Order: sequence, then C-alpha cells, then structure tokens
Amino acid sequence: PLGPVNKMPIMMGTTHDEGNFNAGILQYFKKDRAALTEADYRGYLKRTYGGNAGAGGGPPAYPKDTIDKVMTRYPVAKAGAQMAWDTAHSDMLACRGQYTAEALSAQVPVYMYLFDDRTAQTYFPKMPDFQPLAYHTADIAYVFTGYHGGPEGVPFKLTPAQSQLSDHIVDAWANFARTGN
Repeated sequence: PLGPVNKMPIMMGTTHDEGNFNAGILQYFKKDRAALTEADYRGYLKRTYGGNAGAGGGPPAYPKDTIDKVMTRYPVAKAGAQMAWDTAHSDMLACRGQYTAEALSAQVPVYMYLFDDRTAQTYFPKMPDFQPLAYHTADIAYVFTGYHGGPEGVPFKLTPAQSQLSDHIVDAWANFARTGN
C-alpha cells in the first residue's frame, strides 16, 4: 500500500525508445562521437545490473547472471549496440511505469500514454549511425513547441504531420489539466 496520497488524477507516459536518450548522450560525449559498441552496451548493463547493493549508491543486487540474460534477450548481433541498449532500457522503464501505474491506480485515476513518433526530430547533432527515433524527451517538443533541448540543442521545426500530432497532444494535456480526464 501507498502512504497518504493526494486524491487527484495522474497522467504519466513514456516514449517508445526511452533508451536512445541515454545512448545518445554517451555517443555525444565520446571523443570521436563514434557509433556505440558492444562494450558500451555491456558497460551500461554493468552500471545498471552489475553493482553491489548499497555500495556507493549503485544498483540493487541482481543475480550474477543478469547481464548475460539481458545480453541474450537483447542481443547486439540482432540490431546493433544502440538498438540493443535502446530496447533493453526502454522495456525496463516501461515495466517500472506499469508497476507504478498499477500501484497508484488503487488510489487515484491513472491515465497513461505512449509517445511513438519514431520520426521525431532530435536536438542531438548529427552523429554516425545514431537513430534517435521516439527517444526520451522527444515528446516535449510536441507539448512545448519550440523546445529543442536547451541552449546547446539543435533547433528544429515540426513537419506538418508532427504539428498535427502536437495539436492533438496539447489538446489532450490541456483537457487533462482542466478536467482531470
């Protein structure tokens, strides 16, 4: 059970390719901005699933074979290191979101969305073999038009189809703010 909570509707959402934001950040800060490798992906998995519980704020203790199981479920050979990372990270976050929504829904109405425009423009600069797709924060530019990732982000203009989607999202968010539905 949750402790005391405000009894108000909650809206929460995710993007189809949540993991591509973290993968993009790593690639952006690589010296040569080269495409992600299996070693980069394995490093992400080690940071996420290979730490010791309570040791310096690292991840909780997972079974020793967790990284191997994730590598088997989301193999690099199938679609490359970036997409393996993207899918593994995105699925993990989707599960956390579902768990959170279920826990909250016993107390308050919960509305969820999935942002799935895999043609979303990116505020990352062009990087070799980087596919942003529907990355974490891509939906922000559809809610707050003109947003492009802050002072270092690359400005862009939504296409006509993206502008239509933006109008729909803004209407839905505004309706939720007004009515809680």
